[in-house]
Amino acid sequence: MKAIATVEAGLGGPSSIVPQERGVEMDFPDPRVTQLIIEGRPAHVSDLRIDLWVTIHFEIDESDLESATVVSRELLDRVVDAIAVSAGDDVRVVHWSERFKTSKGTIIRLRPTSIVQPQPRPLNPIPLMSAPLTPTHYRALRHLRHGLARVSPERRFSSLMLAVMILARTLPDPEPLTRECPACHKKTPQTPGDRQRVLNLASTLNGWELAEVAKLWNLRNSVMGHGGKDLSPDVAMELLDASFSAARLAYDCLNASLPGVDLEGPAPSWFITDLYLLLDSADHMHETSIDVQLSEDGGLWTASWPAVDPTDFHASDASTALRAAAEYAVQSMKRPPTAGEGNIPDVFRLSVHV
Repeated sequence: MKAIATVEAGLGGPSSIVPQERGVEMDFPDPRVTQLIIEGRPAHVSDLRIDLWVTIHFEIDESDLESATVVSRELLDRVVDAIAVSAGDDVRVVHWSERFKTSKGTIIRLRPTSIVQPQPRPLNPIPLMSAPLTPTHYRALRHLRHGLARVSPERRFSSLMLAVMILARTLPDPEPLTRECPACHKKTPQTPGDRQRVLNLASTLNGWELAEVAKLWNLRNSVMGHGGKDLSPDVAMELLDASFSAARLAYDCLNASLPGVDLEGPAPSWFITDLYLLLDSADHMHETSIDVQLSEDGGLWTASWPAVDPTDFHASDASTALRAAAEYAVQSMKRPPTAGEGNIPDVFRLSVHV
């Protein structure tokens, strides 16, 4: 039995591609797509970040509905890739949803992609701005800044690893490797490359094991070095996890090369907002966006949601407390079917701003 699937997405980007008044129906080379429509922002959509509206129709076996979200996201990504490259501009998915008509009814999934901004942290830029920064440091800071932005997992990880590679050059070089000439057997020292410098950070910095640094380097190599690894939802989740380690490594490099600066590094919510709300998701987009307040007192972590009349979840580590808060939030947003509304989903997830 086939399910009729519809994916709709609002994109932020160049609105001049398609006239606002009408849409364009077109073919798409992926054989799974039965219909593709691109139009301007519909009248009922009030989000001014959205310039284009994409609708994709395809069919999928009802027995494969568990993997339907992965297929939906893959098809959407292919359409958005083509739009962005054609425009030569940054095109972002602001909102997307899925609808599946099956023999048992209709399944609707809303997938808002924005992340609620966490509470601001105290800022003191003077130690870093007054440090003896070199042109190499400035190059690294630019990539580190982009890595801390709330962008796609692959772009974030790539920027963070570029910062690590650049900052590794500000630290002492590893022992040079030697190359033996096969003819005269003369040994000559070789200038260390990026791989050798990055792996040497395990010996230069405290708290880092060679296996952990090597894992980051190998992931960087397969994703952004050679492009041999597909950016599947599983890889996107792996990149989210690796980004936190890459950010810590970049900050450790920065602190080691600038004694006395002693930067704390990214806030826990920078990583946790992305990762722990995605643990139960079948893809790398957001099932739900919520703002969970996180605090620590005497080694006990407390996650509170919502901000008004909150329920607190206590645990000895941050991840357990946040997981409990996320599960509570999802359960709180379930609603039973209402008479007269027809076929509505069992779970209705919305973007929550508190």
